[in-house]
Amino acid sequence: MILLFSGGRDSALLAIQHLSRIDILLHFMYDHPAQLQEAKAVKSIYRFIKKIKPSISLVVYRIPIQAQAMHIGFGERGFRVVPCRNAIMISMAANYALSYGLRSLMFGANLDDYEGYEDCRPDYLASMSSLMGIKIETPLIGMTKKQISEKIAQYPDIERLAWSCYEPEPVSGLPCLRCDSCIINDGGLCV
Repeated sequence: MILLFSGGRDSALLAIQHLSRIDILLHFMYDHPAQLQEAKAVKSIYRFIKKIKPSISLVVYRIPIQAQAMHIGFGERGFRVVPCRNAIMISMAANYALSYGLRSLMFGANLDDYEGYEDCRPDYLASMSSLMGIKIETPLIGMTKKQISEKIAQYPDIERLAWSCYEPEPVSGLPCLRCDSCIINDGGLCV
């Protein structure tokens, strides 16, 4: 199975909870404010997990997603809606999985994503799964970000490596503590 892996709390929780089923962590890099912090989190979590499951692989692709909506302003509240971002990533992950004989993929869509991200909704994902001929698993779909934060706290070694801030401080690169993700993710504990 492939896990779409951003290095955030959602995908980090899935990585540790479903490690026995995951063959590949698939990370997509694209132009957005926290791409460097995400990449660092991905590599750090991968190194940690690799010690537990040496056979797991990390695949990183740079993709040309138009993500200007992610740049709404340092510390500003609001959705960072990137049109079809998850649909693009799911399609690419399905292509990769099916090419290597894998029949399922997983990603961290959750209850708080429902409002702002149409391509994280259960009916949309069921349609994509059917059309692409691959099982799309979303174990966190019934959980809020707060519940995910409480769950990942049970894995402090993974939690401290995850990154979930949308738009880090421009100079220091630290979490802004004010964006929606920082606020939803347990009062700004994004690193």
